[in-house]
Amino acid sequence: MTLRSDAFLGRVQERGDHGIREEAERAARVGPALLGARPDRIEGATEGTAKWDVGAGLGATADAAGEELTRRVLLPLPVGFGLLFGRTLPA
Repeated sequence: MTLRSDAFLGRVQERGDHGIREEAERAARVGPALLGARPDRIEGATEGTAKWDVGAGLGATADAAGEELTRRVLLPLPVGFGLLFGRTLPA
């Protein structure tokens, strides 16, 4: 399934409960970057907003990718990473 950019951002906006599209765009762009960076290195990000943004962006990505691909991505990751993708059970 191909997900267009505006549909993807709509999902990020919904999952992250972002009031405006610009917040969803920021979450989609900055969220994954926070996986490899400390939140204080990203302007305006706190630990809480970082987790929220990562969860919204990666959760929408997992929805678009589908369960099988998401399971394959999560399989080598440490337990608990599934939560970042909106998945509560181990892959």
